[in-house]
Amino acid sequence: MHTILVVDDEKSIIEGYKRIFQNVKNDSSHSLLENAKNLLDVDTEGLLTKQDVNTYSLLEASSGEEAISTYRNLHTSRQPIKVVFMDVQMPPGIDGFKAATEIRKINPNVQIVYVTAFSEASLLRDDSDTNNTLILKKPYEKIEVLQIADSLTKKYDLKWTYDKFLSQVSHELKTPLVSILGFSDLLLEDKDISEENHSFLELINSSAHLLETLVNDMFTFMLLKERKMTLSKEKVELNSLFEDIYKKTLFLFNTKAETLTFEYIKDSEECFCICDKMRIEQVITNLISNAFKYTEEGQITIGFERRGQHVHLFVEDTGVGIDSAKFKVALREFERLEDYSPQPGLGLGLTISHGIISAHNGDFRIVDDLDSGNGARFEVILPVE
Repeated sequence: MHTILVVDDEKSIIEGYKRIFQNVKNDSSHSLLENAKNLLDVDTEGLLTKQDVNTYSLLEASSGEEAISTYRNLHTSRQPIKVVFMDVQMPPGIDGFKAATEIRKINPNVQIVYVTAFSEASLLRDDSDTNNTLILKKPYEKIEVLQIADSLTKKYDLKWTYDKFLSQVSHELKTPLVSILGFSDLLLEDKDISEENHSFLELINSSAHLLETLVNDMFTFMLLKERKMTLSKEKVELNSLFEDIYKKTLFLFNTKAETLTFEYIKDSEECFCICDKMRIEQVITNLISNAFKYTEEGQITIGFERRGQHVHLFVEDTGVGIDSAKFKVALREFERLEDYSPQPGLGLGLTISHGIISAHNGDFRIVDDLDSGNGARFEVILPVE
């Protein structure tokens, strides 16, 4: 059973949805296929099979506000709303785009179908999540609605299974990693070990640290996806924070010592902000790691600048650079930019950083006045105390 929410301010439209979805289970796949063939004049092979015909529980809302309330009330149930058929214009309340934005805050995986006239399709520029969005143009046929519902409920279930798998894998890998890192660190302190065996241990240790980073990225990513990340905010002095980060990441530059320098610009005065120190350190470390991967020569600089009631934490490099359009693409989960050489990692670094900064009600951006090919400057903007 799949739960679907239909949102429209016209009662006749709601009744139309009810007629489409009622007794779907009793419709034979043959009749559905024949309807598709007759209505759409297309080859229906593979379009819809008998085993694909799902049953649905239909909920209704006559306004954007009611849709948000209904979704919030049922989100924690065993039958969450997987697909929302959303009318765009619903005066006098909030429109479909604003309602969808609020619903996605409750469940980012929800599938939204905007039901709109062809002339209104351009309004979809107001929706930032095109990966989980479809347009159903008016007038529509029964087979179109059923096929969309079938496809999107399957997509929702597949995404849920995928996220669950990642969460379990990240948990299960943590335990053996602790043992590998602990014992390899201990053995590396043994001064009687041969030089060859020492090099083997260093390889084991560095590989385990890389795997630990990947596992931690997966774990943090799942916390953000499931909205389970809690921030432990405290008063943090930024000079002290950046000094710690600088010391912890300086070892990275040993392999590029002849071509790449690493600099921390210390502020002459103390500067405080209220934040989760560990998470902000994670963001800056992530940005330094990214800069190191894509910068072969020149300099990487870190620091912060106070501007009014906000502080701009920055990581600037002289690497390959990235323009603002590609930066938006890189914020998507598991996204790797084709223009750049492959690098180790899951493609989650910027996604995680963006999620942590958003949880702080901060801003994350790339400075546009650095031309692509001449480096990049990433800024994290947080309110000062």
